[in-house]
Amino acid sequence: ASLERRVAADVAARLRGLGFAGAPLHVDIQPKLKPALIRAGRTREARARRATTPGFSNPRAKTDAEGRWSLTPEALAMELAKRWAGKRVIDATCGVGGNAIAFARAGCDVVAIDLHASRLELAQANAHAYQVASRIQFVHGDALKLLPDLEADVVFVDPPWGTTWDRAHSRMEDLPLLEPLMQTIPAATAWVAKVPPSF
Repeated sequence: ASLERRVAADVAARLRGLGFAGAPLHVDIQPKLKPALIRAGRTREARARRATTPGFSNPRAKTDAEGRWSLTPEALAMELAKRWAGKRVIDATCGVGGNAIAFARAGCDVVAIDLHASRLELAQANAHAYQVASRIQFVHGDALKLLPDLEADVVFVDPPWGTTWDRAHSRMEDLPLLEPLMQTIPAATAWVAKVPPSF
């Protein structure tokens, strides 16, 4: 690709230390970037990923400690949701509701499931803040037990990764909830999983 130098520095910083399909990524930029540009790119990347970065743009939205680092950035959640606009969606691990809210904002009817009542309460409050609560049915429970009895066009799964995921190579066994959830989804139903870039 032909990129302006600042953009190339940002791409290199974003891909630094990551793997794809089990192999480490290697970024080769020609002509070589000056060290100051590389440092600036890494600084921008670190700031964008710091734990205090809010995942919601709505100032009334609430989150918890886990949500501060696990929440899908709102722009990314909206981009994904647009692909399923108007469909019936199950968010099997909704957390504080970022993806469920994005699906609802895209016109989807959503069933949002979470095992933790406190996180589900935050998701409900956030859905009210975004004025989409009427499009989301919140269910407290275990998605592994609930999914076989629910119908949807697509099941969205954002299994917990934790903060220490392997940036170079992560596997199915590193996301213990993903495979069992996939096995409970009916064969005719589409599913989408948010996984680490190194998956």
